[in-house]
Amino acid sequence: IYIAGVALLLIAFNYSARKEQRFEKALARERFYSESIINSTTALIVGLDADLKCRFINPALERLTGYTKQDLQDLNWWRLIFPAWWKLLSIGKEVNELSLMLKTVINNNRDNFEMELITKSGDKKNILWNYVEIMDAGSTDKHIIGFGIDITAQRNIEKISLAREANLLSIVESTNNIIGLFDTEYRIIEFNKAFETYAKSTDNITLQK
Repeated sequence: IYIAGVALLLIAFNYSARKEQRFEKALARERFYSESIINSTTALIVGLDADLKCRFINPALERLTGYTKQDLQDLNWWRLIFPAWWKLLSIGKEVNELSLMLKTVINNNRDNFEMELITKSGDKKNILWNYVEIMDAGSTDKHIIGFGIDITAQRNIEKISLAREANLLSIVESTNNIIGLFDTEYRIIEFNKAFETYAKSTDNITLQK
């Protein structure tokens, strides 16, 4: 009976050990896949603790900012990367205000949180951020994971387009040529100063934008 009992215990132990090994292998594979994605993605990823200190950044964020993980370890991410924005917060209440702001962003599922980031070399980058709050298993410690996209090129193109539009409008308004824009039913929808003067002088029509 004792031998049989010991044999059953050994079988149960071996089964449990193999199950544990399978679980560890599955966990290792999952960790490998996760790390591969984090290290290869062009998305910017930062991990912050409850005090908003930087605990982790991925290679894409290292390349963009010029900072390494070691440079940012335990530093206040916001104060270092967003100095101009940090100055807008109340002195001595920065962390509380940021925590409240992030909580609002996360609870409202906002994914269009744009901030201007300052790199180590002083360059300015426009980043579109999304934040999620996570909690360690078996702990009450909360962490924040930020996911960012560099939209600097997009913003630069928008600035160029706006500048060109402003220049074109200035030319159209300053020329003596009569310029009017009509829809398909010949209703005027846009005109320049020369057109307005012409309408007033010939048909006594007062046009308004």
